[in-house]
Amino acid sequence: KALSVALETHLNSNDSFKDLAEDYKTLFLYKSKLKVEKYHDVKWLPEFKENLEFVKEYINKAFTYIPNRQTFENKIIFFEESHVQDGGTSNDVQFVKHLVEKYGKERVLVKRHPRTRGDRFSNLGVEQIEEYFLPWELFVLNNDCRNCILCAASSLSLINMLFWDLDTGNNIFIMLYNIIVNEGGFSKTREGPVYYKYLYELLEKTKVNIPVNINEFDDI
Repeated sequence: KALSVALETHLNSNDSFKDLAEDYKTLFLYKSKLKVEKYHDVKWLPEFKENLEFVKEYINKAFTYIPNRQTFENKIIFFEESHVQDGGTSNDVQFVKHLVEKYGKERVLVKRHPRTRGDRFSNLGVEQIEEYFLPWELFVLNNDCRNCILCAASSLSLINMLFWDLDTGNNIFIMLYNIIVNEGGFSKTREGPVYYKYLYELLEKTKVNIPVNINEFDDI
């Protein structure tokens, strides 16, 4: 997903990206409404929910994932993104500090980004997902997260389950890009056509909260 957003920004104006795109002849996609690029033939894949148990078993094995080893309930889960790791800056630690001060550290859980090489949150005393290097989708497939508040600046990983039409686990979804400021590094632009088509289709299907400031976040 991140690569598709990055490419889409350049495909229509940058010859090197067009050359790269032309090396791939076919895209295999699930969601026809989200296709915005125009350089490939497309083959539509069946929804894997039709074979969910097989898919789950296969992916668990591929990642040596043990279901229910670390489960989450009634937590505020914050998803770190890669801006700092990629050389940029972010006020995300300050946001997590607010969560700790407002709701208590025992309620807050952090999932570090898989590419993260350092721990910027331990000084806050918050619990962290042990296997942070694993895709969040594994936790979703195995129904290991329920009754939680899931929040991130702009990461779409936490809301993919809505596209898969899986059990949402009674979770609440919050996008924080009006509150968390990420500068430099690699950043998914909110103006990108892929990002908006993705998010707006979700908004049509369910409530994705997008607070404009910290007070509105606290009111959710």
